[in-house]
Amino acid sequence: ANQLKYIEALRNQDVKSILLHGETGTGKTFWATRVALEMLEHGAIKTFFYERATATVGKRQFNPYRKGGDTSIYSAVLEDGIATHLGCGDIDAGRDVFNSLSRMKMIKRYDQMYRRGDNLDNAFLLLDEAQDKDEEEVFHIITRPKGNSKAVLVGDYKRQNDLGEMSGFAREFKILSDPEIMQETIRRLKMMGRDIDSNCVKTLSFGVEDISRSDYTAFIVMAHDVYDEMWGD
Repeated sequence: ANQLKYIEALRNQDVKSILLHGETGTGKTFWATRVALEMLEHGAIKTFFYERATATVGKRQFNPYRKGGDTSIYSAVLEDGIATHLGCGDIDAGRDVFNSLSRMKMIKRYDQMYRRGDNLDNAFLLLDEAQDKDEEEVFHIITRPKGNSKAVLVGDYKRQNDLGEMSGFAREFKILSDPEIMQETIRRLKMMGRDIDSNCVKTLSFGVEDISRSDYTAFIVMAHDVYDEMWGD
């Protein structure tokens, strides 16, 4: 059921940003990629941008993003996923299509560190591993959509968060999922003559019940939840 809500939000042109926090194996990146490519194929967007946070696996290890170095290695997993979609499961065939679309600038790596002050126009931006972006980075991305563009931020700020309290994704999710904040925001904007619906932003959460990768993945995640409940660690 939660995946259906997610897909509906992805396809809804009135939704400008989606923040999805969820467990591993729940299809967060899968469905965003699939819908983005569907929109690209049908001409609903001109460009599919993708970005993957560059925090390393493991805590506070060397991160070239912070040093201005090459970050392409961090996008490799996401690019493989896009290629798999394009090749209908055949990653090698999909890479040929991916490279072709990249040459035509229809699919592009976002490279946020070089894009301050830009707008997303007629585009779809997928930010993967969003929990490892800081407050400034997340604010920059979520304020880019213009016209029929969309920014989709997916991640897990509770279980796979290398930045801890510095995670901009966790903060933004908290702000935009608070009904009182949304109500007051709409009230103040209406006083300025701006007519906008809070549904322009969707915050969604996927739990263990939404894991689709395998029963084994659900078993491991549930075991960790049970441990935390029993031992409070």
